[in-house]
Amino acid sequence: MIRTPRVRSRRRFESLETRCVLSVTLGDLTAAGISQRVVDYIDTSTYESQILGDDTLANTLIGLRSTQTAPQDATVLDSVADLAQITAGTVANPNVYLIQGDLTLTNTIAVPSNVHIYVDGSLFRQGSFVAPGGVHSVENTGTNADAIFRLNGSDNVKLIGVNDALLHSTPNLDVNSPHTTAVFIGGGSHNVEVDGFEMAYVWNGVAAHPFNIRDVTITNNYIHDTLDRGIWSLGTTNLRAAHNFVENTGIDSLDWDAFTNDAIGYENVSIGAGRFAGFVEEGTEDSYFIRGLAMIADFGNPNRGFMLGWADNGSSQNFVSNNPNPSEWTEHNYFIDNVVFTEGNVPQSGGDYFAKENAGKGPTYFWANRGFGAGQSTNFFFDAEWLTFLPTAGGRNNAVNAVQLLADLDAEFNQVTGIVLSAPLVSVPDGAPIGSPVGVVTPLNADVAALTFEIVAGNPGGAFAIDESGVLTVAGPIAFATQSSYTLTVEATDGSEVGSTEVLVTVVSPFATVKRLFDHDFAAPVFSNAADLRGQQGWTAQNGWSVIDASGFGYATSSSTAFQGVTNNTIGRADAGETLRVEIDFDIEVTQDTTSDQFRFGVTTLDASGNFVPAVGNNGGSFLSAKVRYAAGDGGLELFPEEDSGTAISLPGALIGIDRGAGDNQTDPLRATWEATKSETSGQWDVTLAVENLATGQRLGEQAVTVDDDGVYDASTGLFAGVRTLQNASQSVFRIDRFAYQTIDPGSAIAGDYNADGTVNAADYTIWRDAFGQTGESLPADGDRDGEVDLDDHRVWAENYGQVAAASAALGRSTAAPTAAAEASGSVVTTPATNTPIPSATPVAFARTVDAATGSAFPSSVTPEPAAVVATARDASLLLLSPDQLADESPEDIAFASEYAGEAGAPTSAVDEAFGLSPLVLRQAERLG
Repeated sequence: MIRTPRVRSRRRFESLETRCVLSVTLGDLTAAGISQRVVDYIDTSTYESQILGDDTLANTLIGLRSTQTAPQDATVLDSVADLAQITAGTVANPNVYLIQGDLTLTNTIAVPSNVHIYVDGSLFRQGSFVAPGGVHSVENTGTNADAIFRLNGSDNVKLIGVNDALLHSTPNLDVNSPHTTAVFIGGGSHNVEVDGFEMAYVWNGVAAHPFNIRDVTITNNYIHDTLDRGIWSLGTTNLRAAHNFVENTGIDSLDWDAFTNDAIGYENVSIGAGRFAGFVEEGTEDSYFIRGLAMIADFGNPNRGFMLGWADNGSSQNFVSNNPNPSEWTEHNYFIDNVVFTEGNVPQSGGDYFAKENAGKGPTYFWANRGFGAGQSTNFFFDAEWLTFLPTAGGRNNAVNAVQLLADLDAEFNQVTGIVLSAPLVSVPDGAPIGSPVGVVTPLNADVAALTFEIVAGNPGGAFAIDESGVLTVAGPIAFATQSSYTLTVEATDGSEVGSTEVLVTVVSPFATVKRLFDHDFAAPVFSNAADLRGQQGWTAQNGWSVIDASGFGYATSSSTAFQGVTNNTIGRADAGETLRVEIDFDIEVTQDTTSDQFRFGVTTLDASGNFVPAVGNNGGSFLSAKVRYAAGDGGLELFPEEDSGTAISLPGALIGIDRGAGDNQTDPLRATWEATKSETSGQWDVTLAVENLATGQRLGEQAVTVDDDGVYDASTGLFAGVRTLQNASQSVFRIDRFAYQTIDPGSAIAGDYNADGTVNAADYTIWRDAFGQTGESLPADGDRDGEVDLDDHRVWAENYGQVAAASAALGRSTAAPTAAAEASGSVVTTPATNTPIPSATPVAFARTVDAATGSAFPSSVTPEPAAVVATARDASLLLLSPDQLADESPEDIAFASEYAGEAGAPTSAVDEAFGLSPLVLRQAERLG
């Protein structure tokens, strides 16, 4: 058995202020198979540098990128029928098997004693376990637990994933859909190793349950999107879990549960835990969470609860009442050198660390832990000790030397047997000249000066070269039209050890043609005749549409029972592959609970006589349009991407600000973004509708539909955008604050899309930030093409923030369910998942305004903020960093920021130190008021 490579990191015995000694890249996350949503989250985090610089993340990614290989004499099993060959070995000679290929299972693989199983491929099992009452209502445990691998009293077992072998179940998080657990270790099992798997959409990742389970090691697994727990220990002794990356669990990332003794979680990463990142309770004793990294993020798991960090949850009353041995309490557990990052207001998050006041709870020890962005729970410190340093003698009977314990674990889990290289994500402009720098490949665990680098694959025509320092440069012709990306395999050697990594190089095409036809804020007195829209600012309208002046602001509004339309006279056109985009910021005051009130918006065209037929803006149908209508019951809305087809986006009143019980019948300001892309297929359009709540910043939903419309328009007429009311029987009030119309030629990247992924977002800010100050030709972040990456290029990015050229493919392995054909053939077919960002133009802030004459309240827009104002809460810190702020930064501020970047500067107190309240954070808070 060989695992390559395994790496010793630098030991972390330094003070808290200098803990971050390594720095991985976002590319390293991608190379380790971590999802794009995690990459995006870290990329836009306020604490990006601290997270990427943390040893736990670095060592965990190194573990995920390593692999064990099966012995050459392993018995190969490559069909479901072959699995019946798995039989117990002997103590002296365990049976060794290699499962190859992508298999769909109908039954659990029961693993007997003295068996080592390697998996190179994927195992899918839909499973049969459901919990209609919710994840807490029933447990998938016992000798008949539903699982892919199940051990019932089995000894000396290894389950090893080769090259991130995939164990997966039904690709959703619905507790009413059947799922399975990836690995279930039953009572009486001893000496078990689980290593190197990706586990996705399973009930539990690894569950060891219940009792008389000893000597279990769970390492180097990527466990994500579980309905219940990531790793669950109940009734185990001497369990070790290290270098596991656990993401978006329904309940806990790591759970040391009832009667667990001597369990150690070391250098695990938890992000998006639905309840606890890691916790102890109900009789757990002498167990540890050490150097864990937790990011409290909400990824929308429907089974999540309150979302917390590292916790001693004590003992429940049920446990106390039914405990046969009252001397076994939750006591003498340790939380050492952990860190928690909380970004913004995570729903129901209650703190970083706490020790709950529960019956039967003994001492807990919290040593050298930190938290950023949240704070300790109000229940914290019940029978608990908080120290800001690592004691050499402490805990039960002063028997724990924390410094020595960390050194021993470092020696156990961070072994040196290879070279690990970083994997930068880089881009190069179309036509970049020979010698242009591209990126740098650096080692995480070796001296770069002692290495020799070589590109060994993925470099047709010698397009790139790498020098003795790991610097990649352009060495041949680069043309977007010929090849839009390269995956370079780079090796480095010191003459003995060899390390390799893959570098994804994206070729940046010329900027796209994005034509903003108009972007109207209906503000009076710009519309000189506020009573009628006809003939003003390019609008044609029937009676019933007007602009209401609200102290200098305005709305186009209609409450007529007739079919009232308004159309702009600006012409747009779309050839195959091009996109029409309409954005509408609106609100509705619902007067009755009815489904008859509705309106449409989209595009229309002219006939040979110059009439709008069909027309979204006047009487009749429409060329292409979306539909908004009321949903009976709670006063919510339904939005359809095409007026007579497609699945609706259902928005209950609670999501859009309507509360009938409180007498509030008015929606929050909403933004609907509708896009129609003309297909290569004649008469076919790909239509997408996305909705967001501008008051809360929440994305409310998105739907897509293919529309067949053989309507044609000639070059002289084009397409016109508009909106019309229809069937407004109750005379509810439609108010439009802003109406925008664009055409997009996706043949190349959008201005500001510095990484050429089709979306102008926070990732492009990172490209600009890292290239700031560079000069030369064809720089990726040179948005205005003046030969220098400067503040003007930040403005290009900010002004185009939110623009989308095409759907962006989500990185990472698909966990789609097998097709019928795949199931029939015994293989699993996986397809890439996609993530289509909601496009967004200049955000508009809204406020409630009371009319002094009438006393009525209605929303009114204020002057739009610059495009660098927040488009989403997650990217707030980046967009608020405006060019003017950068330009006006004082020398004192620059020096202060530089000092903080090196983690210098003493915290104001021990508590501030523990929770990351640095002078810079406090100073920023003062500036923001």
